[in-house]
Parts: sequence; structure tokens; C-alpha cells
Amino acid sequence: CFSKALGIMNEEVHLETARSLDNLGMMMWQLDNYHKAEEYHKRALVIGMQAVCDGHPAIGEFTTNLGVAMYYQGRLSEAEEQQHRALSIREEALGNGHPEVGESLNNLACVMSRQGKLPEAEECHKRALAIRKQSLHPVHPDIAMSLGWLGDLTYRQGRYLEAEAYHRGELAILRQAFGCYHPRVAWSLFNLGLTVWHQGKLADAAEVLETCIEVEKKVLGDDHIGVVFTLSHLELIREQRDDND
Repeated sequence: CFSKALGIMNEEVHLETARSLDNLGMMMWQLDNYHKAEEYHKRALVIGMQAVCDGHPAIGEFTTNLGVAMYYQGRLSEAEEQQHRALSIREEALGNGHPEVGESLNNLACVMSRQGKLPEAEECHKRALAIRKQSLHPVHPDIAMSLGWLGDLTYRQGRYLEAEAYHRGELAILRQAFGCYHPRVAWSLFNLGLTVWHQGKLADAAEVLETCIEVEKKVLGDDHIGVVFTLSHLELIREQRDDND
């Protein structure tokens, strides 16, 4: 395990030591222990910057992960600073069109979005999407991720027709990548249903959410909270349709 490896290396100044610390930090994410994760990522950065130059791609990776740990602790200004730094390192080390640059843009956009900086976040997500379309397979899940985030941002800004287009693009890729029955497909269907609903297309929205429920029941189980949540929205749409008849 990583802890045993660290004991053997005794935190010597070596890039692999830094990588092991960084991996321990990511393991802490799975335990929702982001404070401890931050400690590991900071130690990884210190050792990494002693082992290699500040502009090495690994430093960009460690900085990215430190920013993620800060993000999940709600320290958004600090997280944004780290993601800006990681982006600069990766652009310089890897080139503007590298997938890891797309990852940094995605992370930066998520931090900005949570701070309410929606236009800035949208621009970062658009840049990430362009990079991913150029550098990844056409049905890569990361392209779907970027489309989904753009759908969310345009939805939050009341641009429902644009949001619908993004979510339809996301859904098409996810179905090709994972099949029709997958949790990410269900989530995409739910978001698509909301965007259609807010355009007043009640019959279409109901149809999308019915499909969403079918997927959720198959992959999550009939009693899952996600099924209950989607059913509650479907019931509201049906009531609205009855009122309009």
C-alpha cells in the first residue's frame, strides 16, 4: 500500500515519494477526509518541488489535487488560486491543447461556478470542451461531462434552449459510452427533463422523466431516493398538465 511505500522511502526527496503522498491524499477523498487529504497534497508539493522543477507536469497534478481538497472544504478562493496555478503549469508544460489542460479548465470552472461567477465558468467549460473534442475520442465521457456542465450553467442563467441542446449532446455520448442503463445516463435524463419543462413543453418533459425513472429503477432499485425525487418532479408536471387542460 501507499503508506508502506512511504515508510520504506521515509519521505526522501524523490518524485515517487511525492506521488505516493498525492495518492494518499486522493484516498482520503474517498473517506470524505479533505482536511487530511490537503495535508498529503501539500507534502507532495513540497517534496515534488524539491525533486523536480516547479514547471514539471507532476507539480501541476499535485497542485490540481490540492485545489480539489480545498474546494470540498468550502475554501473557494484558495481553491481557485490553486486551479489557476495548475492551469498555468499544465499549459506551459504540456501545451494548450492537452487533455490535462482541459481537466484544469474544468476544475477551475467548477470553483468559479460555485462562487456564482457563471459567465467566467462558462468560458472555461467552453475552452475545456473544445480541447476535449480535439484531443479525445468523439464519445469520450469527458466530452459528455463538459456538455453537462455547460447545460447546467446555461440552465442556471435561464437559457433553457441552449441548456437542452447541451444535455441532449451529453445524453447521446453517455448512451454510446455506457449503454442506455447507467447512473450517469439517468442524471443526464433528469437534467434534460428540467430544461424541457422550463420551456413549457410539458408532454416532452414528462416523457423524458418517465424514461429517467425507468433507468433509475433498473440501475438503482425501485426504492432509491433518486427514483422518489424524479417521481416527485414528474407528478408536478402531470399536475401542471391537468391544470392546463
